[in-house]
Amino acid sequence: MINFDTNLPEPTHVPNIATSAVLVDLSIGSWGASKKDKRASADVARQNHADAKMARAYKTLISSPKLDAIKTFVTRAHEINRSMTLDWAAGLRLCPTKILIDHQHRFSQLETEFFRLVDDFGTDYNWLVVDVQARLGSLYNPDEYLPWDKLRQKFYFQCSYLPVPDSGSFHLDVAAETEAHLRDHYERVHKRAMEQATRGLWERVHQMLTGDGQGDKGLIHAVRVETDEATGKVSRGIVYDTRITAARQLVDMLGQLNITNDPKMNEIHRKLLLALDGVHTAADVKVSDTFREDLSAKLRDIVAEIPSLDDW
Repeated sequence: MINFDTNLPEPTHVPNIATSAVLVDLSIGSWGASKKDKRASADVARQNHADAKMARAYKTLISSPKLDAIKTFVTRAHEINRSMTLDWAAGLRLCPTKILIDHQHRFSQLETEFFRLVDDFGTDYNWLVVDVQARLGSLYNPDEYLPWDKLRQKFYFQCSYLPVPDSGSFHLDVAAETEAHLRDHYERVHKRAMEQATRGLWERVHQMLTGDGQGDKGLIHAVRVETDEATGKVSRGIVYDTRITAARQLVDMLGQLNITNDPKMNEIHRKLLLALDGVHTAADVKVSDTFREDLSAKLRDIVAEIPSLDDW
């Protein structure tokens, strides 16, 4: 995780967040299809002379590619939500009103697809219960398998939109001193959440360019071209279409996600658009070593301009 200096420069113009963004509460649930087996846990503890509370055995109730597809879909839906929003607090995310309609439309489609996958799994459920009885042997317990109409209720997809509280309308029926204290507390919480959203956006840009420090080395590493001075051998980074697509999606969203109208972010956005002009696939990068060197240099210059990275 990149450590950011919290003393970011104040934007020259900060719009009213209550009118420029909404809070998104995305909640998706699915059946885990696994359960702790008390008898198996006791056997494991006894066989290994372990504390029964420390030795726990879990069993898979049902194994199904269709159920796996639902779990993969849930992960992807959260990734899409993250790409269209900013960090906030308490599990909520901040969505700029500029893209609210797009967000609503996208998640309406995702909700429809989610329940299509759920119903597709439901067509196999009764057969899977019969099949798993033989596969689990003595571990099978019929009480752990609900009828499909009951089990389906464990699958849910809820995307709610909430207004961002405006500290200017903060009022409670309490003593003036208490209200002033609460107002000050809320404004500090609000400011901290806004700083978190800003830092999160800068972090996203930085990681896209330089990697996450956990194996992914970023776009700059992918487009690099280097020549060994001793041997003259040229080595090049590996560029995939997926990386270029992800980079372009983030760059295209920067203007909309910059809800504080941070001038530095606007400048970085402009330079990224220029640097990636005409780059839509991996083939566009591989056109020549000269192009790769030029693009790499531009991206490194942009990274150098990203403000307040403690470890930069």
